[in-house]
Amino acid sequence: MATGTLPAHALTTETSPAETAPAQTAVPVQPPATQAPAGEDPDTTGSSPAATPQQVPDSEGLPTDGAPGLTAGELPPTLEEEVGPLGARMGQGLERLIETGDPQVPTAEETDLVERAKNGEDISEAVPPAGAGPASLPGAAAQANNAVAAANITTAAFQPSGILGMDVSSHQGTVDWRTAWNQGSRFAYAKATEGQYYRNPEFKSQYAGAGSVGMYRGAYHFAIPTPGSGAGDANFFLDNGGMWTADGRTLPPLLDIEYNPYPSLGDTCYNMGPASMTQYVYDFSQVVQARTGRLPVIYTTTDWWSRCTGNTGAFSDHSLHIASYAKDVGPLPNGWGRYAIWQFSSTGPFVGDSNVWYAGEAELAAFAGGSQDPITAKYSQLGGSSGRLGALTRAKDCSLAGGSGCFVMYQGGSIFWTSWTGAQAVYNSGIGSFWWNQGNVTGRLGFPTTDESCGTTVCQQGFEGGEVYWQQSTGNVQVFRTAIGQLWRQQGGGAGILGYPRSEETCGTTVCTMTFDTGMIYWTASSGVASVRDGKISAAWKSRGGQNGRLGYPTGNEACSWGVCTQSFQGGDLVQDTAGTTYAVYRSAIGTTWMAMGGRNSALGIPKGEESCEGTICSQAFSTGLVVWTPASGAWATSRPIFKKWTGEGASAGRLGNPVSPATMCTATTGCRQQFSGGLVLAANTATAAAVVRTGSGIGSTWQRGGAENGRLSYPLADESCEGSACQQRFVNGTIYWTSESGSWPAYNNAITSRWQSLGGGKGRMGYPTSDEFCGAVACWQSFQHGDVLWSTVAGAHGVYSSTAIGSLWRQYGAQYGQFRFPLSEETCGTTSCSQTFEGGTISWDTRTGLAVDFR
Repeated sequence: MATGTLPAHALTTETSPAETAPAQTAVPVQPPATQAPAGEDPDTTGSSPAATPQQVPDSEGLPTDGAPGLTAGELPPTLEEEVGPLGARMGQGLERLIETGDPQVPTAEETDLVERAKNGEDISEAVPPAGAGPASLPGAAAQANNAVAAANITTAAFQPSGILGMDVSSHQGTVDWRTAWNQGSRFAYAKATEGQYYRNPEFKSQYAGAGSVGMYRGAYHFAIPTPGSGAGDANFFLDNGGMWTADGRTLPPLLDIEYNPYPSLGDTCYNMGPASMTQYVYDFSQVVQARTGRLPVIYTTTDWWSRCTGNTGAFSDHSLHIASYAKDVGPLPNGWGRYAIWQFSSTGPFVGDSNVWYAGEAELAAFAGGSQDPITAKYSQLGGSSGRLGALTRAKDCSLAGGSGCFVMYQGGSIFWTSWTGAQAVYNSGIGSFWWNQGNVTGRLGFPTTDESCGTTVCQQGFEGGEVYWQQSTGNVQVFRTAIGQLWRQQGGGAGILGYPRSEETCGTTVCTMTFDTGMIYWTASSGVASVRDGKISAAWKSRGGQNGRLGYPTGNEACSWGVCTQSFQGGDLVQDTAGTTYAVYRSAIGTTWMAMGGRNSALGIPKGEESCEGTICSQAFSTGLVVWTPASGAWATSRPIFKKWTGEGASAGRLGNPVSPATMCTATTGCRQQFSGGLVLAANTATAAAVVRTGSGIGSTWQRGGAENGRLSYPLADESCEGSACQQRFVNGTIYWTSESGSWPAYNNAITSRWQSLGGGKGRMGYPTSDEFCGAVACWQSFQHGDVLWSTVAGAHGVYSSTAIGSLWRQYGAQYGQFRFPLSEETCGTTSCSQTFEGGTISWDTRTGLAVDFR
């Protein structure tokens, strides 16, 4: 059968998922101030239906046919070794904690027992000697036993008052049930199954043996939870011995959910979170109830329940079998006011584990028979006549909800019951009186779905239509199951970001609002439901007119990450930066462009100012750039240095015109670029002014051939400029020069260019460059209009003119590749002579003798 998903209220102590209260046919009057005659209503209309006869399997140990989920044939080898021939047993984790300090480390006795079972030896357990018990209590055991001191741990000699019982598994083998009866045991649980892979081979004889001596007996399932396995585990359990029979002697099915005994299945919570673990218990319970008519008993420890279910109170309508090996039971898990069974010892007086029933023989018989009225059970759970409700003042009336709802009145309040809400108390308290005045079960709140509970300063109670909260400062405030109420619950309810309600939900024609401790929730048909919590975003929104301003109503909740918070509104977003400053980004052309780029996660980052306009130019600054809008260009993103350059050139009306490509964004260490109709604008970083590269010019073409900004020259530092017939443009790593005679060539920021500039640069004797720079392993050279400048690691940088006799002879000898190799000096001239020194010698010239060579 499909078991569905655990309702949201089962994860907390809130309410049933019913949206509105059903139609009522009779309404109880408000409880009178005076006491009516006491009495007890014997009606048992809430009893569970009888189930099919108990089925006991004949197969033993690990089944060969398997079952849905993790089956024997699919067990990993490590897990199959850990399970062994005996599997796990009730209380095993707690006993391990006491002896080894770890619920996944077997005790010495357990290890020996498994080995004996593997060898086929008789493992029937003897009756424990009086006084037997653990020798010491490690620190982990203290945690598992509610910090009870070692001296308080029970031994076989300890027997609490009450009706005693026991539980057994394959670990006990053949049990001497007559001896157990003679020792005082009057009920027993026997392990039937484990996970969906193990069936106790001793179950049939143990179950029948307990019954044969007159004990009440029942079956338990050792849970091995995995996500989504609750329903499958329950069916496997019920198909293999776990069914309940309405014979007056069969105890309700029991779910043993405790410390994970198998390391290969993860941590003590089976690597499952509280929500998944709670869902498992819910799914298991749903199947058991559907097939047997009984809710399963839940066996656990307070420590494990708190750790692994988040201490949920969702199962308070289930009977509790608590394990605590101390001389008092200690705190119980959330939701349970008392236990049904207490497992107080694993060392006697009985074989297996020893237990005690909380009440007398009549209650135990009703427990087995399943005949207890739910209102009576609730009354007993709340302490009966000694509890807050006090004595009966009005007998059961089942005229509510068309005969589907019942109530009983007491001195201190009433208990209401329906099949969909269960039995819940409404006290004669502030909340109870408020509920009565609001129309009780016929009002908007409907039937109660939880009991009233109180913390230090707040009391609350759940109903079908919502909850009622009481504080000294506010009195009673109801939170309905509207869109506003649902959002508040999703955000954590009273323990969440908004705190508790301060006033009722109020609605106008199109708007509903509700005030909480630290904010408000708004709803409109167009904006949906969203909260605005007190803080800098809320203050910024209100300073801009709140819902009546340009931003309008919230359309999303505040969300924060990495110190930045954002919230969406009808008219835009508010963004709070890490310094706490908040800016608006409106749903204008600028804001729409920013959002289309990815908003706060875009290359622009978060806003650093408000949208503003100067003349026809509007812009908004962001972390790494701006979004700009003009009537001519529309909205577009750019970097700050590029924007400054564009506006300096006359904006859309200037020589650059409008952008024709998206921009890349500058940072402190990286450059940016953007193509405009009139040229390409680039900047080396945020601290460097942007410059234009005319890509269609000779200089721009040379720069692009050299790799543009990714090439050797990198980003431009200035625009192209011309003087006379020569033009040039500076870049990060050099300058490109152009003349009609020399063409367009770069001069890099290095020794060759420094030497050329010392010789007068383009206006000097060398003229402008006529080639790119060429380099070998240890030398570089570059040609100019009237010579070459050469550099080597040995010679440094020097020029050799092409128009002199010395330069001509050097070239005739092979230039730098010839006998003279690289120049060591510049050519120098006196009145009638010149000379130049090279690595291979000296070339000289005078007017009388002409050229002379002196080789080294």
